Amino acid sequence: MERIVEERRAVLTGWALGAFEAGCVLTDTGHLGSPSLFFLVPLSALCFYGLLAWVIAAILGSQGKVLPWKWIYFLGLAGLLFLLRRRGLPEGSHYSFVAIGGATSLALWFLSIRPELPKALVWIGKLNALAPFLMWFGLHVALEKPRVSEGPTQESQSKKNVVLVTWDTVRADTLPLYGGSGLNTPNLDRLARGGKMISDFQAVASITGPSHMSMLTGLYPPTHGLRSNGLTAPETGFQNLPQRLHNAGWHTGAFVSALPVHAKFGFDRGFEYFDQRPESSAGQQLAQVLRFSSSVARLFLPESLRGTLSVRGTTTVSRATEWYLKQVGPAFMWVHLFDAHGPYDPPKEFRERALARRDEGPHAIDPQDEESLVLQRGEIEQLDELLGELLDSLSEKDPELRNTAVLVVADHGECFGEGGIHLEHETSLFSATQHVPAVFRFPGIQYNSTFSIASHVDIAPTVLEFADLDLFDDCQGKSLFSSPESRSPRGLYMEAYQERLGEKRMEAWIEGDWKFVRRLNGEEILYQRSLGEGRNRASSQPEKLKEMRRKLESFLQSITIRTGEASALSSSEEAAMQSLGYFEEGG
Repeated sequence: MERIVEERRAVLTGWALGAFEAGCVLTDTGHLGSPSLFFLVPLSALCFYGLLAWVIAAILGSQGKVLPWKWIYFLGLAGLLFLLRRRGLPEGSHYSFVAIGGATSLALWFLSIRPELPKALVWIGKLNALAPFLMWFGLHVALEKPRVSEGPTQESQSKKNVVLVTWDTVRADTLPLYGGSGLNTPNLDRLARGGKMISDFQAVASITGPSHMSMLTGLYPPTHGLRSNGLTAPETGFQNLPQRLHNAGWHTGAFVSALPVHAKFGFDRGFEYFDQRPESSAGQQLAQVLRFSSSVARLFLPESLRGTLSVRGTTTVSRATEWYLKQVGPAFMWVHLFDAHGPYDPPKEFRERALARRDEGPHAIDPQDEESLVLQRGEIEQLDELLGELLDSLSEKDPELRNTAVLVVADHGECFGEGGIHLEHETSLFSATQHVPAVFRFPGIQYNSTFSIASHVDIAPTVLEFADLDLFDDCQGKSLFSSPESRSPRGLYMEAYQERLGEKRMEAWIEGDWKFVRRLNGEEILYQRSLGEGRNRASSQPEKLKEMRRKLESFLQSITIRTGEASALSSSEEAAMQSLGYFEEGG
């Protein structure tokens, strides 16, 4: 009887410890606006702590030993405090006080409880053992399968194919084509020699989702409505590039490597085949969920588990080429590669190459970010190798790519100390995140000798002209082939609008040598691009400031503005967004 009582008390003790740790995790993440976390975090902690405490009591009981449950509680609390100290205990939040107060109340209740505890309690404790299995099974069932819809309703007589390759988190000045060194990109260089490198190509946003939506729609973020990762663009009011091509008889396929461009955010529209399958197993995803839900688990589960929530480029390219080579008739394929996104941990071969050339420039603005910048070069070298493999596969369908257009574009860059921003991009509109590489190869096109400034919104109209299709009625981009705007000065809009930034969200207008940035809190910044972005010239150039402000406001007044909707995220998706930094406090 005593052993049973101890086991039941141990279960309650584990739950008390779980309540404490759950409160600390909820406080530490700063995800106070994510309702699913109020279920995920406490459930994980209660189940696993309850199970652990019950196992300890059962083992001691089987040996004829009895460790009073209150000592399990106080020893466990001391151990938690010691381990959490390495991460820094959260302070100043009511969640901490609720967790500590609740756990202490349970402890005091235990002290006064009578031995006749209900039998159901020990069974509930034992059922905790099923929690890992149930979570694994749920993740296993939820693993994505490719989304397949009907093929084109008509057959196009065109022989033209289009392949859009997007590199996530690659800034222009890292690449040799744009003056960088410390890495080799022979395949991108080869593509540029047969095509065109856009020297002044600007991202419309500093985060993944909005930039990619602009590539596919020819619309700026305020108009397509997806202005923050985690939102879904409105379905009505505009057409996108894959829809237009699919309706005209093209096969359309997309192969994406990370959550911000998944189907639930509207990126599958127009694609008859959309592949966002995770590469990791259900067990690996379970480990990631645990790492997300428990501060203690983060101390013991390896950091490398963060990578299991995205797909390696080798897998994405393999899936893409397998689909592409099966298509009969013209095809449009989008291949999104995430390998250059942080954390920076290239495979051994590319790591060694990058470190061997670490003294080459450009160097990080802040020395503490230098190693990350160097390691990212290794990841970009791997992306270039994957580009070579992809180009070879494309040539199997179309020898020498006589009828195949290839576009390689980055969605945004990364800050390595610019403006005091370290290994992050969502809070920046500096050139480090906005000046991105763009290399296009369109067979049979006579390129202009010079291109003026261009942007993500120009991709869709350029592809449509190549495919001999009409532009969208409300397209805000310009074809880089025939439009006079592609050869003359023009202004471009960009923004940093991740929702958690609040009043620090930014809108900007860039034209000629000037960039005007305005935060929602009213702060205004004026940069002269040729002189760098280390100095705000708003006070010394009041007339230029007024002119650029007027142009930004005039642009915003002239366009349709739509509002995206928040999309409900699963527990694993919450973990993925956290691993990317979009749900953490900061900025």
